[in-house]
Amino acid sequence: MGIYQGDGRAGHYNTGFVEVIDQMERVYGTFHAAMFCEMNVFKYRSRIGGKEGEDTATELKKIGWYERKRGELRAKIGTEGEICHKKRYICTAPKE
Repeated sequence: MGIYQGDGRAGHYNTGFVEVIDQMERVYGTFHAAMFCEMNVFKYRSRIGGKEGEDTATELKKIGWYERKRGELRAKIGTEGEICHKKRYICTAPKE
């Protein structure tokens, strides 16, 4: 399993006080943190099986972790469905 915990979360992103994704939410807002997760899901799905030295099971765990975190963040801002970019129009981030 290497540096990744059983749920796909990487221990190196936890600085001991606040996990990096939570810091990102505080700095950039919940909407943008959810978009970050959305883009990471896309990235990991796009390259699954193609990263040297990383097994598919670990990659699937990462995808699962980002999907769960994305859902958690979407629930906070009331966008549990698809994020706007999939609807082929420009949307604005909800006010936080």
